[in-house]
Amino acid sequence: MRFLSAAAVLLSTALLFQAPLISARFFLPWFSGATGIWNVTLAFLFVAILVGFLYAAASIRLLKLRAQAFVHGGLLAIAALYALLFPMAPGVELAPTPDTTPIRFLLTVLLRTIGPECSLLAATALLVPVWSSVRNQTAGHSRLYPIGFGGAISCVLVYPFLIEHCLRPRVQASIWTGLFVLAAAVTATVALSVRHPAPALELSHTPAERRSPDLLSYLKWMLLASVPAALLLVVTARLSRSLGASPFIWGLSLAVYLLTLLICLTTDGWQWKRSQLPIPALGIAGLMCGLVRSDMDAGAGFLLITFLGGLFACSLLCHGELARRKPPPQHLTAFYLCLSVGVALGGISIAIVAPHLFRNNWDLSLAIDASILIGLFTIYRDQNTSFRDPAWIGLAILLFIISSNVDGNIRERIDNYRLAERDFYGTIRVADYRGVGSHSPPYRTVADEAYIYGSQTLDRRRRNEPTPPYEANSGVGRTIQVTRSGSTAETGQRVGIIGMGAGAAAAYGRLGDRYWFFELRPSLINIAQTQFAFSADSEAVVETVMGGQRPALDRMPSLQLDVLVLDPLAFGAPPISLLTQEAFQTYFRHLKPTGVLCINVSRGKLRLQPIVAQIGKSLGKETLLVKSAAGGRHSVISTWLLVTSNQAFLNDPRIRNEASEPDTDASLKKWTDDDADIFTALRW
Repeated sequence: MRFLSAAAVLLSTALLFQAPLISARFFLPWFSGATGIWNVTLAFLFVAILVGFLYAAASIRLLKLRAQAFVHGGLLAIAALYALLFPMAPGVELAPTPDTTPIRFLLTVLLRTIGPECSLLAATALLVPVWSSVRNQTAGHSRLYPIGFGGAISCVLVYPFLIEHCLRPRVQASIWTGLFVLAAAVTATVALSVRHPAPALELSHTPAERRSPDLLSYLKWMLLASVPAALLLVVTARLSRSLGASPFIWGLSLAVYLLTLLICLTTDGWQWKRSQLPIPALGIAGLMCGLVRSDMDAGAGFLLITFLGGLFACSLLCHGELARRKPPPQHLTAFYLCLSVGVALGGISIAIVAPHLFRNNWDLSLAIDASILIGLFTIYRDQNTSFRDPAWIGLAILLFIISSNVDGNIRERIDNYRLAERDFYGTIRVADYRGVGSHSPPYRTVADEAYIYGSQTLDRRRRNEPTPPYEANSGVGRTIQVTRSGSTAETGQRVGIIGMGAGAAAAYGRLGDRYWFFELRPSLINIAQTQFAFSADSEAVVETVMGGQRPALDRMPSLQLDVLVLDPLAFGAPPISLLTQEAFQTYFRHLKPTGVLCINVSRGKLRLQPIVAQIGKSLGKETLLVKSAAGGRHSVISTWLLVTSNQAFLNDPRIRNEASEPDTDASLKKWTDDDADIFTALRW
């Protein structure tokens, strides 16, 4: 029976933390790889765990042992039937519409697909160790908790490196459902073995041997649990924005977080000591480096080490304090319940509250501040420590620096930014800058924390000039000019742009032309139309299609485009779902046989050139690379990939003389909707 108890806990925790990875994977194409997908999914998981723990705590407190087992076994049977009737993989009928509210939509779909199952899995992870302790005549620490955490960490790490690449998402969902039914059967078998213990060992009814924790203790438990959970979401969002939203980033961050829980809360005798404070101090310093330094010029290795190292150190600090404050065994249920409340509050605050409360993204700075305050408190509780202690002074200085940075950012945004908005997809800001020198006029940009989505010159005489990366000598600029000669006067040139940015591509529009902009974010559409003049001043007919780019293109009949432009940098995070073979098939369905697909690969942490070239080759297309330099204060090199089978276009001197072959790497596989390995594509 001990083996079955361990199997029940192992299966429950493994399935519990794999569920969000599989579910979020389905949402990526619908929302073009938005970083908010994982934040909302993880916040939902935290709430589901809280619901499961509330049910388990109420069951332990109100029901006798046999009744607990009977009720839980019955609920698991119902949940297994529900999982078979309502599969985890969302169907086409659940796909979002253009006017869908992303957060509400995700929460609704998650509640329908994995909500009941995750809550019962969390309850199982709490109830089975209690039953095991009673059965084995022990009232202390259960060895099942380390098994559960260890299994969760292993499965979370195995998923992005193995499962994701070996099985299609819908197959993964089917296997998950089957394993959930198996977990329910194993847990029900364990429940049937539960017997009434001696009265002295009935954990739910024995009088407390010590004073019950007071309200302040409950609040401290929740606070110490909320900070690492919030930091987990913030760090994952930052990494996803730079490296691309994918199970690789999600699983790695979640594994680091769970590892600190395993170290601190499942090890008897853990004590966080002052001598260990250099660990969180180094982690906080790493987070500060990632916060202050622009990640546009940092490699993937630097970002992963600084952000994940900081997450580990700060989580270890907070969870270490939780371990020090862990109550006697008779109050452990209340302790874990408060921990789940804090985790849920931390997740909700970042995924749901912050996007509606703040116009700018101060989440990471505030989370670092909270970690430093906990570090100061850790030192302060040592009665031998004075305010002159070097450790105290060092952390106080770090707190001052971070707080000053936040205050400076707030003032900068108030003084310099014309507009700042934040939504499910991230932060967007519009700012005006002075030109450098007499030949550089003032200009306006739209950007997030890391990437500039587009810009426009404020000089009225020059404001219709295309700006980087759409300048006239760029790959896309040359493509539009060359393909214009093949357009008839009756039809004009037909151009599609995925990712609106500032709308700079519309500057090429002429009378009779038609331009389609496909944009997911309503706020960015409004900014492009009200803060920039490219669309309004264009001679072409400009249409804006709102909603997920892939779903919108799938729904529309072929547009017979001359040029289709894909600008991954107009999304902040590289949109993996827009760079797969299936996505390219959709693009070429909308292009004429002589049409050209232009992809901007100017910046980013992913080696996209070999991947795009492989996909193009598999579709019978040739890929060329065109680089061009742009001057100005933000001098950049625009790098475009041109994918087409139009030999006349490829041999045109305006293209051939400026083009070169893209980079190749046989170790990189082409991306598909079912398998997109970003680990091997990272620029380290």
